[in-house]
Amino acid sequence: MTDQPPGTTTKRSSRPPNDMRQGFIATDNRRSAAYRDSQMAILITFLLGIGNFALHRAVMDSRHPLLGRVPWFYHHLGGHFSLAVEFLMLLATLLFAAQSIVWAPICYVVYSMLNSFSAWLILSGRV
Repeated sequence: MTDQPPGTTTKRSSRPPNDMRQGFIATDNRRSAAYRDSQMAILITFLLGIGNFALHRAVMDSRHPLLGRVPWFYHHLGGHFSLAVEFLMLLATLLFAAQSIVWAPICYVVYSMLNSFSAWLILSGRV
């Protein structure tokens, strides 16, 4: 089956061929880039969450007449129920971002933009 005389062995290198090593390096670079992107998404999401909490609190403290027309569960636990929902949305987004799932932070950015716009409308008295 082999062209070698019996009892002889070939010396094998423990290093993979050059083209395989390049593949390992490229994979490592992609992993580190994905890790960096994941960290950036977590940081941006966290900062947006701080802003959303601040806006949420400002709207709740404004005593705007529109807040009296929201459903009963909004006022459950002294208004802290809505803050708990806000926290759960932020937590879920951070967990998705930690797993490098891109759509969750993008959705949270869109949510934050809509939240900022609605808070601006309420706090400036345009609504």
